Amino acid sequence: MNNGFRSFPNYISYISEEEYTVVDSYCKLLDTVSRVTRQSIYLVDFYKGRITYISENPIILAGISPKEIKELNKNFNEKKISEEENRMIIKITAEWLKFMENIPVEEKCLYSVKYDYEINNIILNVCMSPAFLSKEGRPWLVLCNSMISTNATSGNVIISKEKTSKIWKFCFKQDKWEESNCISFSEIEKEVLRLSLQGKKEKEICREIYRSIDGLKSMKKKIFKKMEVANITEAVSYAINHGVI
Repeated sequence: MNNGFRSFPNYISYISEEEYTVVDSYCKLLDTVSRVTRQSIYLVDFYKGRITYISENPIILAGISPKEIKELNKNFNEKKISEEENRMIIKITAEWLKFMENIPVEEKCLYSVKYDYEINNIILNVCMSPAFLSKEGRPWLVLCNSMISTNATSGNVIISKEKTSKIWKFCFKQDKWEESNCISFSEIEKEVLRLSLQGKKEKEICREIYRSIDGLKSMKKKIFKKMEVANITEAVSYAINHGVI
């Protein structure tokens, strides 16, 4: 859950009541999307500094109920997340907003930021992307998705742009964004990950991709090395979190 928006009360100058008329319809759409996909999603309002919508899927916050989140709302981070993690979330939010200031308005909704944080001894991955912009072109309503992270520690902040290979990683030590390229995967590597996600056994996957067992094992090792993971379960989770499949 990202309540870092509370630290930027004057970030957006004004949102009219007329502009808010879209929110109810959008939240109803999110409800449908959440039911169909079983994704844990929520919507934050950077003008009012509050959570506008949260799905009923329990994974969103390591077992904390949506009802409890709604009741706490603005005070959620202070009550449920450690002070250190809370400071990190505020820092990430601030750096993301500064990054977005330099992006053309027509492209801002193509960008998303992901990071990991700890809650209840579980590392969660959060992805945020602007759904609606204010009249000055700043993120107003921000759509977020939460899932179990493949990483063992907090941080791991990455900005990406839709349909491009470029990514920007935030370096806390140097206090700056560093541009690089996404890890690339061949179509057959993606197919191995998709089939593994479907629960296929190694022999079944070999028949599907026309490879021997040894060939498949060699391919998996290459995938694991690229992702810096230890097994196929972690690889599939990484692939989902990073949009590989």
